[in-house]
Amino acid sequence: MKRIFTLLAVYMLLSNLSAQITIGTSHMPKSNDTLRYSEAALTSSVDYRKSGASQTWDFRSLQPNGQGLYEYKSAVQVNPAYLFWGLTTYGLKIADSIGFGTFQIRNVYDFYRNSSSKFTAEGRGLTFSGFPIPSDYSDPDEIYQFPLEFGDRDSSRFKVRFQLSTFFTLVQEGYRINEVTGWGTIRTPYGDFNCLQVKTRIVEVDTVITSFGRIPVPRNQVQYKFLSTSERMPIFEASGTEVGGNFTPQFLRYRDQYRGLQSALRPRASFRVSKSSGFVGDTFNITDASTNVPTGWNWQFTPSAGVRFVGGTTATSRNPRVVFNDRGSWNLKLTANNFFGADDTTVNNAITIAWGTNTADAETETYAPFPIPAHDRIYLHPHVTGAVRMWDMQGRDCSAMLRRDGQTLWIDALPAGNYLLEAVVNGAAQRWRLVRE
Repeated sequence: MKRIFTLLAVYMLLSNLSAQITIGTSHMPKSNDTLRYSEAALTSSVDYRKSGASQTWDFRSLQPNGQGLYEYKSAVQVNPAYLFWGLTTYGLKIADSIGFGTFQIRNVYDFYRNSSSKFTAEGRGLTFSGFPIPSDYSDPDEIYQFPLEFGDRDSSRFKVRFQLSTFFTLVQEGYRINEVTGWGTIRTPYGDFNCLQVKTRIVEVDTVITSFGRIPVPRNQVQYKFLSTSERMPIFEASGTEVGGNFTPQFLRYRDQYRGLQSALRPRASFRVSKSSGFVGDTFNITDASTNVPTGWNWQFTPSAGVRFVGGTTATSRNPRVVFNDRGSWNLKLTANNFFGADDTTVNNAITIAWGTNTADAETETYAPFPIPAHDRIYLHPHVTGAVRMWDMQGRDCSAMLRRDGQTLWIDALPAGNYLLEAVVNGAAQRWRLVRE
């Protein structure tokens, strides 16, 4: 009798492990959920496209090469500008950056509502030119429709529009098709779960509208997700592209515990400098050489004084240009980031600067202003502490036409031509020839 009860218990346990489940509203993520996943190395040894009833998907051979978090935050936690969505709406960052150049937008969040009939993206927020911009979906994106059971198929359209500026409008629209293509048991390094297999096809077009016309950018993808009733995120998901029935995965993720791994998809910071040494007034071109598609950059010089970004670039430009106002050596640090994390690298004594030009003409050249020739301004050496005077080639005093702001000397009021500049350096008068273009 005891043996019969033992066999019956084992049978019931195995039946429960392979029972068909139904996914509903209680199985969706909630505000303040922090759900950890591991990224798996792309492999052909697991068949996540196998479908049908009472299947077993054995993914225990997956090798994690990085980890990340799905962090669901209330709208006000993401940005106070998104408070108008209310206290029941919560967001997830879906992209760190989209677009390029003038059209680049950052920190893209979708904001969700969960009801008894569907889990829906109701709004989207993004940052453009440093400003958060919220927008409601004019046609909400229905991520899942409940109840979700084997054999179900649903489709829905979505559309959201952003007025980025007077000149740019962004429209993101398309449709998704969900198909519950299988049920059974999934086995991963995290554990064994009853699951539904959901295949999703998303066809989307992002269109930038300007006064010059429309720029459409297609963004199509196919997803395979395995959903359970015990975890509020997919037990496993594969996302990629499908052409002619051939699926090419771009990433594989599975629910996991903390393993102390950084994401394998985060950038690997690296850069090149056009030259390692030069003179005051030279322009140095710095080129980002980071891998894994970074979407954000931060350049830090040590010491921070004596360096200026030129050519419309800043400390957050991908490929900045810099000029140095003083001699010395600078360390340069790059921090590159994307949706999956960040990495940094530092090169000590990356750039060394000497005063003046490469000439043996000693003291006068050592403290020479720059640049020469000049258009509207020149920069004076920090040792120039007294008044400056200027004469033209006919000996006429032109000093009254100069405007000085610290070590910047404005010469835009002077006619084009050759001049003689006199300044006091370390208590002694020095003169230099100046060309005004």
